[in-house]
Amino acid sequence: MKIKNARFNQVLKASVLSTLLISAADFSLAQPADRSSVPDLLELPAQQAARGLQSIQLGIALAGERLVSVGEQGIVLLSDDNGRSWRQSTGVPVSVTLTDVEFASPMDGWAAGHSGVILHTADGGETWTLQMDGYKAADLIHQEAKRRLDAGMPDAEDAVRNAEYLVKEGADKPFLDLFFADQSLGWAVGAYGIALHTLDGGQSWQSSVDLIPNTGGRHLYSVQMEGSRRIIAGEQGSLFRRGAEALTYSRVETPYEGTFFGFVLLYNDELLVFGLRGNVWRSSNEGWEAIDLGSEATLTAGLKLKDDRILLADEGGHLMLGNDRGLDFKKLDINPVPSITDMTLARDGALILATARGPVRLEDSIFALEDK
Repeated sequence: MKIKNARFNQVLKASVLSTLLISAADFSLAQPADRSSVPDLLELPAQQAARGLQSIQLGIALAGERLVSVGEQGIVLLSDDNGRSWRQSTGVPVSVTLTDVEFASPMDGWAAGHSGVILHTADGGETWTLQMDGYKAADLIHQEAKRRLDAGMPDAEDAVRNAEYLVKEGADKPFLDLFFADQSLGWAVGAYGIALHTLDGGQSWQSSVDLIPNTGGRHLYSVQMEGSRRIIAGEQGSLFRRGAEALTYSRVETPYEGTFFGFVLLYNDELLVFGLRGNVWRSSNEGWEAIDLGSEATLTAGLKLKDDRILLADEGGHLMLGNDRGLDFKKLDINPVPSITDMTLARDGALILATARGPVRLEDSIFALEDK
């Protein structure tokens, strides 16, 4: 289960991020024997960086009036003026790359990342505490697998064997996405099918691996919930939907065998999923429909706007705007913003991008193209 360089392109939130993060000191896959660097970075607080405002940023979220962006070396950036200026948080207890951030209230937020890290903030991102690391996550998954084996459940032997690999290999599996429905209920998913959930805001976490029919431990890139809908997307066309029980999932058959990096929840039960080589698929009651964007560039991020139109970003830094049904996409006439990794809207309506060169603000006037 050790992640090799040849597999690294599929471990990140999008393929475009692979070349950016190979250079990150906290995830040196080229020398797997040098494990001493992993615990050091788990214990080393993020340093104030001269180039922090231009650092690789991978996740961004709105926390009340504030914007919070996370990325390499544990760098967390904060903006209180709708993304016009940024400063670095001084209270991050780890130096590993952070891949995603999520807020359930203006004060309560979580960030996840490499080495199985999950952080929590209770003050809008000023300071953070470590709730989870890869050692604890592997142990939780192992204990749950052993419980299933003791109960005589199907496939438990394989689950135990896989969990033993996780324990043996230590804290080297990244979480790639997390989502909180409120200040209590949250999920985190990542490489090789690692998955946890919490019912108490992260004071305790439980393994979700046994709740997801993820044969082969495929990488999980995105998790999201809206109302009663909860979806997880991953590699090799993997798509999982909330099952009959509150925390379980069922597999959704998809027409695509490549990687899904993300999705946007549309009206009713409709879904727009996107991933490698420009693949975009729309699911409705009539089945699956391929959406042709006229490009084979990998899609790295998606966002539903306030008027329910859909915005997609690709690895070349282009933005495509579609209608509220996930159809009729048009490329926005802007200068490409290289290596877009995530998107959100500021309170004043501006589009805020997480990129390989730090956060970028685009005025909301760019959305007027569709109306011309």
